[in-house]
Amino acid sequence: RNKMAYYLFKALCFVFGLNDMSREDGLVSILRGFKKADLLAYSKALKLKYFSIKWKWAFRYQWIIKTA
Repeated sequence: RNKMAYYLFKALCFVFGLNDMSREDGLVSILRGFKKADLLAYSKALKLKYFSIKWKWAFRYQWIIKTA
């Protein structure tokens, strides 16, 4: 869901000559990835008290749910 990630991946596929299946799978994964707002909404719906959401390299979020 990040435009930059989507287009960078397309460029890398072109540069490295990835096959169609790898390219399409990667692009679908980018389009279906979670946004921070999604993770916050899930945390609220699950009534989580202790969790963290951190931005990580390669346009990813790390969602840590603390238990006990």
